[in-house]
Amino acid sequence: MTLISEQQIADTKARYGIEQLERASIRQLVMMVSDLEALSGVDFVRMELGVPGLSPAPQARAAEHAVIDSPLLAQYPALNGNPSLRQALSQFFKSFMNVDVPADNCIPTAGAMQASLAAFWLVANLHPTRTKILFLDPGFPTQIQQVQSLGIAYERVDVFAQRPRRVADQIRPYLENGDIAGIVYSNPSNPVWNCLAPEELEEIAALCDAHETIALEDLAYFGMDFRVDYSQPNQPPYPPSMGHYTHRCIQMFSGSKLFNYAGQRTGAVVIPEALMAIESEQLKARFGYASLRNALLFGVIQPTTAGLCQSAQAGFEGALRAMLDGKWNPLIEARAYEQRAVKLKAALSAHGFELLYDADGDTPIADGFYFAFGHPAYPDAGLAQALIEFGVSATPLTDAGAHHKHGLRACVGLMTDDDLHRIVGRLAAFQEAHA
Repeated sequence: MTLISEQQIADTKARYGIEQLERASIRQLVMMVSDLEALSGVDFVRMELGVPGLSPAPQARAAEHAVIDSPLLAQYPALNGNPSLRQALSQFFKSFMNVDVPADNCIPTAGAMQASLAAFWLVANLHPTRTKILFLDPGFPTQIQQVQSLGIAYERVDVFAQRPRRVADQIRPYLENGDIAGIVYSNPSNPVWNCLAPEELEEIAALCDAHETIALEDLAYFGMDFRVDYSQPNQPPYPPSMGHYTHRCIQMFSGSKLFNYAGQRTGAVVIPEALMAIESEQLKARFGYASLRNALLFGVIQPTTAGLCQSAQAGFEGALRAMLDGKWNPLIEARAYEQRAVKLKAALSAHGFELLYDADGDTPIADGFYFAFGHPAYPDAGLAQALIEFGVSATPLTDAGAHHKHGLRACVGLMTDDDLHRIVGRLAAFQEAHA
């Protein structure tokens, strides 16, 4: 027996202008499920929104409170961020990724979302003919919304569906066309948690160098491939990065998932000096500044947020320094996501669901923040709504550029032990209804 009626779902979909759940944005889905909870009195098992469920570092909170109680609150932040935060970011990238980037090139942003917006906008305006962005999918649909809102053309290729995987071979034809300005990917990936291996990144880096294309590396889930311990500073192993193989790499860093600081919208765009020093007539025509550095600061940061707020900068720096000083290890704490994913995957598999994108080559993907799943009764569409009827919500892969368009993304960020217990009964009822 279902917990939510088809009429309740239809009415709520209409309220948010949703014709098909497969085409709904993540935020539309979140608001819809919240309304259904209030309307029905049913506490959903919620897996649709990528929200961290762990606590920020005490040092981050203390640093932010100190600023709130200080005169800094009356002062505008610098466009390029506070010097001490830039230094902490530079030190972090050296210590935990073995990538050298000058502090002046580590620019705080309002989350990795502003970092990616800046990167897309800049790289697509560096050259008169290289104006497209290539997405290595499955990827984050909101980044597609960003390039669409900026009027930037784009291409998409699902690099994780093919077995055996041939990422460089798949993307080479796009680069040979001569119109790709940047390649964007996340490692681990949102939504399916696949990871590009070092040898794959090295091959892609060589292609970027050969075709003057810039890699846009989304580090929203920095170090969270739990098959390897990346939590120790200044010693290998380091998280795989295109920055190890080419200077043609812009990194978009987030404080949301690694530092559990999502509510304060902290992040950074990290740019090697070889790119930051570029001058382009195309940049000047678009932003009024020929150098990439000035175009970033005065053409992108200033007219969007005019800098990251003072208190968030302080909290962000507090988290960075707590990790650098060995006083806090969020990558160890984040293994709670790994444990939740193991239990949730087992529950889904036991009740007739299938795991999608479940391997990197011959190696099972890490258990972590996200994974993808489907059900044989829904080879095309309808699984998201069918689960909602049983009080379970997850995000469709449709807009993620996934080959497996019928699948859903599960996020374990907010799942509790009670959720993991309740979902077993709901999946059992779903299985009985689909026997």
